[in-house]
Amino acid sequence: MIAGGIPAAEAYSTVKAIKKKKRDKVLAEKEKFLAGFSAYLQEKENADPSLATDVSEKVWKIIEDSSSYLF
Repeated sequence: MIAGGIPAAEAYSTVKAIKKKKRDKVLAEKEKFLAGFSAYLQEKENADPSLATDVSEKVWKIIEDSSSYLF
C-alpha cells in the first residue's frame, strides 16, 4: 500500500477494510492509489507512463475485487 501512495499509518486500515469487505472505505482510496502506484512504477521501475497507468489500474481492479464478495 505504501508503494501505492497510501501512507503507512493509513495502509493498515485500508488492508483491514479490504479484508472486512468494506467496499466504500476501499473505494475512497482509489485515486490516491492509482496516482501513487503509477508514480512509483515510473520512478522505481522506469516504466513508461502509459504502462504504469495500465498496470496500476489492473492492480487496483484486483484490490477492488478483493473488497467485494462478487468475484
